[in-house]
Amino acid sequence: MLKRTEASSSYLTLLKFICLRFLVKTLFLFLLTTFITYTLLSYLPASDNEAITFSYADWLTNLIETQDFGYSDFHIGQTVISRILVGTRTTILVSTITLLLSSLIGTGFALFLYSPQNLLWQGPKFRMRRLLRIPLWSTIYVVSSFPVYLLGYFLFYAFHSDVNLLFALLCCVFGSGLALEMFRNVSFVYRSELAKPYIQNALALGLRTTNWIPGVGSVAWHAFRNVIPIILPLFSSKLPFILSSVFLIEIMFEMPGLSDSFLSGLLNRDAHMVLAIIALSVLFIQIVSFLSELIAFLLNPDKSSL
Repeated sequence: MLKRTEASSSYLTLLKFICLRFLVKTLFLFLLTTFITYTLLSYLPASDNEAITFSYADWLTNLIETQDFGYSDFHIGQTVISRILVGTRTTILVSTITLLLSSLIGTGFALFLYSPQNLLWQGPKFRMRRLLRIPLWSTIYVVSSFPVYLLGYFLFYAFHSDVNLLFALLCCVFGSGLALEMFRNVSFVYRSELAKPYIQNALALGLRTTNWIPGVGSVAWHAFRNVIPIILPLFSSKLPFILSSVFLIEIMFEMPGLSDSFLSGLLNRDAHMVLAIIALSVLFIQIVSFLSELIAFLLNPDKSSL
């Protein structure tokens, strides 16, 4: 009973530490990025009517007191939030789909090539899957090696009259490199997990194997469940790069996203607009990172030994 109480106390302590670290890290990055952005905007050459008329302290004080980002310096009479909300849906939608598709592609190929059946069973079907590893790995590597803007230019000039959301997603999914990173890391960790003694014992005791998709209660599921806490931090660490890639693609394909407001704010020295977009981007990235870290902690089997 005493050990269980100590384990629960340690578990709650770690959970509180994760939450506290999220708050401190988010506050620090929020202040750092917005201050640097304000400083860079202040030093940009401008005429007298384009100069920033407020200090960083005034902007931060107003944000704390009113929980509002104020009014646009260029679009007179319009609030910053009302302008940002116009393109927020597109940017978040493309970023979220990019994250999910990249993760599914990389993880799916890794599970397909390194399933327990492929590693343990013999036969033409499974030998063919093992032979596919090198060409499949090479294909993913070559496609993901192109920067997102090169893929964007290629698709833009090749299909100029038919540019749509699908092409934007293709550029972000393969140009971000997340699919390759997921494929490489999941392959390594999954193979290592399948080689552990508890998997070998489960197979010896007759625990069922499924196809390449890990079915609940199968050997593949027990191995993959221990892989999830390791790949989730990688999932969230790529979010800043994906968000910047989405901004580039929105500009290239003239999509109505946050990049439109951000670029307009830079060109017109709309400091309130630029600061708000930077601040919201930081908050979005940190919240997603916190959720992925929290899920990884809750799924981590090692916490049961606390």
